Amino acid sequence: MSEGEAKCGLSGAAGVDLSSDAEVTSQRVSRSARIAQAVARCVAEKTYGATITRQELFAWFLLAYPTSGTPDEVRREVKRVDLEFLAMKAAFDEALLIDHLMDVKSLGHEVWRIVPPSEQAAHAEEVVRNGVMASLGKGGRILGNVAVDLLSEAERRRLDDRKAWFAGVSQLAMRGLRSRGLPPGKAEKK
Repeated sequence: MSEGEAKCGLSGAAGVDLSSDAEVTSQRVSRSARIAQAVARCVAEKTYGATITRQELFAWFLLAYPTSGTPDEVRREVKRVDLEFLAMKAAFDEALLIDHLMDVKSLGHEVWRIVPPSEQAAHAEEVVRNGVMASLGKGGRILGNVAVDLLSEAERRRLDDRKAWFAGVSQLAMRGLRSRGLPPGKAEKK
């Protein structure tokens, strides 16, 4: 049993020998066991600063796109595999961070980087800033696009109250972001 398998508790998971990918696939190992195996392989093969590609993750997760079937069947299966990949990727990222203190950052174009410890605090700040900005943007779009003509007078007053509350929250958030600097690529409006 490898050190990675021991850390993740993979040896004998569900009575399955994880010595080869083919065996794992043929025995239909659970998603959680495949994620644990992917984490173990990543920890064994990668270090801080290394990149991980989608192709590597597909291999580690034991995922494959369909090779035969009708166009509709292939399209459905591709969507299912893509959704499964996203779910497994989120669990993989969380397990790497929590169990191995390895943060993963997207570099775009289906490549991710294992963030070195010296950069993890800055990455956390970037994630928070981008999340706050995205939430404020979405909230503003929702409040700015309400079908007011379909509201009663009481509902209009509640909408006005919520808009005022949102404006206050937005000002506080922007003030806090400005004090630490705006998110990368965001120019301050005057």
